[in-house]
Amino acid sequence: MKATINRKELVKAINTVKAVVPRKGYISMLQQVLLTCKGNKLIVSGTDLDNAVAVSIKADQELAGQCTVNCKQLLETVKTMTSDDITLKTFKEFLNITGGGRNGSLATMPADDYPNIDFKGNNEGIHTVFTPEIIGKASQAVKFISVDNQRLALTGVYFEFLKDAAYITATNGHFLAHYEMNDYIGLKAYNFILPAFPIMQLGKVKKAIWRVTIYANRATFSVTSGALEIKMTSKLIEGPYPKYRQVLPESNPNVLNIDRASLLQAVNGLIPCSNKITNMVKYYFGTGPGLKLTAEDLDTGAMGSDEVESVYCGDALAMAFDGKLFKNILESIDTEKIQMTVSDKTSAGMLFPIDGPDDLFLIMPLRMTE
Repeated sequence: MKATINRKELVKAINTVKAVVPRKGYISMLQQVLLTCKGNKLIVSGTDLDNAVAVSIKADQELAGQCTVNCKQLLETVKTMTSDDITLKTFKEFLNITGGGRNGSLATMPADDYPNIDFKGNNEGIHTVFTPEIIGKASQAVKFISVDNQRLALTGVYFEFLKDAAYITATNGHFLAHYEMNDYIGLKAYNFILPAFPIMQLGKVKKAIWRVTIYANRATFSVTSGALEIKMTSKLIEGPYPKYRQVLPESNPNVLNIDRASLLQAVNGLIPCSNKITNMVKYYFGTGPGLKLTAEDLDTGAMGSDEVESVYCGDALAMAFDGKLFKNILESIDTEKIQMTVSDKTSAGMLFPIDGPDDLFLIMPLRMTE
């Protein structure tokens, strides 16, 4: 293999692929990236066996070929080159890199030993696109997924595509985010659970529309960003996804309208005073001119209280929620005002943006002891 490549483009390509390369592990080959030179292109590929990323850039090709090289060492070596263009050339079991009077030599491993990267599924795929709106909602939803692998379906984001709407949902069993896009137009109805990794990578390419194909066992994504042609594939999480609509309260009679930023500031200030395990913050509805909040840590003696101006219609009620989860919800809403509806101290609370998108958030209460 021998080719000349733009150094800055190669650095961008390696940095893109680097996200999928495991930082540590017992399979040394996965620390490598696969370099493929063909058709006047250099393709940099990496995988962690569940996800894979491949980036193509233009190359002045003299000799086609393949090799694998350590990702971190390759990136550091390419960065040290001073010229705009650099030359990559394999010689025996080494990759020689030259540019601007500098040169480096990295040990390679056989390309045939690298895991096979398949960008096609085992059935005919469904073709769609992910717009910046869909990617933005999905990126927010990632904050609501579970990290407990014993509930595998909850470790991903649930996508429901209908012919006239798209829904994105995520929950860890303690709080939930649900986004609705009613202007979506699709060819058929389908659903799938996508892990966090591809969603976070999609968001790194700003304002891009990704071409997406959904197979029975995996999803593939592709986009052109400047000089980079990016392809990505990820295994889907096996379902079924929990019937989350069954936990949404049909009606919460007590309604609170409040300024989001003021409530967020109050919750933020009380989290340090709360118990470090439960993060409990208590909310007192209808007991004064505004919403009263308190927190206390019996282990350290820390305590705090705050009151936020609000408009409330309903019965006097005291409830407790995990302050960190509540903060996460407030940070996921970007409207000035929000509405919160509650029923009783053992039922879930619902939060909605006022004069905003059709989003809803749910949070389960904590058992409150007086």
